[in-house]
Amino acid sequence: MSVLWLAHDDISYYGLPTLLRQVPAIGRARVLRGADEAQHLPDNEQFDVYVLPLSSRVDTLGPVLPHHRSRTKLLITLPNEQRARLIQAIAQPADGYLLGSDLTVADLQDTFEKLIRGEMPLPASMARELIAQRGRSGNLRSPGRLTERERAVLTLLVQGQGNQQIASSLGISIHGAKRHVSNLLVKFDCSNRTEMALAAVDLGIVSAP
Repeated sequence: MSVLWLAHDDISYYGLPTLLRQVPAIGRARVLRGADEAQHLPDNEQFDVYVLPLSSRVDTLGPVLPHHRSRTKLLITLPNEQRARLIQAIAQPADGYLLGSDLTVADLQDTFEKLIRGEMPLPASMARELIAQRGRSGNLRSPGRLTERERAVLTLLVQGQGNQQIASSLGISIHGAKRHVSNLLVKFDCSNRTEMALAAVDLGIVSAP
């Protein structure tokens, strides 16, 4: 797996290359100082995973990320002191999230293995904090009546399974799995799978894994 990582400070810029070389799941890694350097990457230099700090936005990479978006994964890194901005992080269309305190070889290996399996990495501390914030906000929307199949899909989604895994687990097509997930997003009035999974747990519809 190849990784492009945008460092948010000099400490990360100089320390990450050594750390990433120790992660078995990563075959090639490149660390840049920020979005400006990413803009000058050659068109033929592609990566499997892009890692951005929360302070950056998905469109920070300009033509680089959107051009390859269908073939790449996006991770958002969140410094510990910004946990109050979890809603902002979840609102970005990412494939997973990392806390700054989780930048260890073991945690990174687990994160990238989940990406390979089609799962969404989400640190437990982030999930708990987000659930707490949603509960305090009082803005949770009940999805109304769910079919038996929708409940099954939702349960697997909360467990971190991707569409392909859900399809295999339930013996349905990948298109069927995507359709059920899309219908659930509408019923929960959520913008992404992670937000919906957390809402389902917070509402007591599905038990936390």
